[in-house]
Amino acid sequence: MDILIGCISIFKYDAIGNDIIELYNFFKSNGYNIVFYADTYDPCYTNLVINKNKLINFISEPENIFIFHYSRFWKYGEKLISNARCHIFLKYHNITPSVYFKNYSTYMSIMSRKARKQIGF
Repeated sequence: MDILIGCISIFKYDAIGNDIIELYNFFKSNGYNIVFYADTYDPCYTNLVINKNKLINFISEPENIFIFHYSRFWKYGEKLISNARCHIFLKYHNITPSVYFKNYSTYMSIMSRKARKQIGF
C-alpha cells in the first residue's frame, strides 16, 4: 500500500502546502511510501511529485490510498476521482463563499462558486 496526496497546487509557506507537508511527514515517519501529484508546485517538491502517467497507474491499484486534498475548483481532480480504483479520502479545506469576493474579484467569485458546487455545497 502506497499513499498519494493529490492537490491542484502545492506551494511552500502556503497554508495548504504546509498541511500537505505535515501529512507527508506524518506518514513518512510511520513507514509509509508517500508521493504527491499537483498540476503546479514549488520546485522544491520536484522529487516528491509524480507525473500523470505514474498518477494514473497509482490510482488504478486497489490497495493504494489517494488523499484528495480539496481546496479549490479542480476539473482534473474530478476526473481522477471518477477513474480511481484505489481507496479515496477527501481532505476538505474551507472554500470561502463567492459572495465575499463579489465586490472585489469576479474571477475569484466565479471560481469559489464552482468549487463549492463541485464539492456539493
